[in-house]
Amino acid sequence: MVTDSLYRELDLNEGASVNEIKAAYRKVAKSCHPDAAAESADPDRFSRANAAYRSLLKEVMVALKTGKQAASKELSGGNVSPCKFIGRKSVGLDVFYDVLVQAPAVGGQTVIRLPWSRQDACPRCLGQGETMKRSGGGFVYRPCTCPRCQGRGFVEEDRTVTLSLTSDMLARGRVRVRNAGSYLPREGRRGDLIVNLRVTEKLPRSN
Repeated sequence: MVTDSLYRELDLNEGASVNEIKAAYRKVAKSCHPDAAAESADPDRFSRANAAYRSLLKEVMVALKTGKQAASKELSGGNVSPCKFIGRKSVGLDVFYDVLVQAPAVGGQTVIRLPWSRQDACPRCLGQGETMKRSGGGFVYRPCTCPRCQGRGFVEEDRTVTLSLTSDMLARGRVRVRNAGSYLPREGRRGDLIVNLRVTEKLPRSN
């Protein structure tokens, strides 16, 4: 089981992605590796960081594998846990969902599917809002408004996201999927998908 101390050892927040764990480990290892300059070498610190890195990476990879297996089972005909979509909002690049989830049966698995919409950089103009158009039938190209995004630089992507929820996630009432939110070129980063969960014994009937 991953503890908070492992995240603190690499100066990470809980739920960090594989890439974030690797980047943090490289940063720490570079600063305290036994082969570094004498004033910065710290074999004990390096040993702790290396142990934390291996433990975190193993835990995250197992979680990813378990999630993919659950999603694969669900998409191939497995059961989806009953849930009710309450609402959605965006704050900056982060996308928030509020979901009412029916409590799983003893030993049961909780897998939910959500209608998902996020903003992504326009694939035609790569987020610039403009493309080049041939002018006058010749070989001269001039800037013009991108016809795909109408000059906004981003497009809405609609699809369904499948989440496999652990008992810990249900108990905390929230799950954060890093780098699964919106992406706008001017921000240079992708936000997170945050799902707020409320567990109930029985879902209300739809009107």
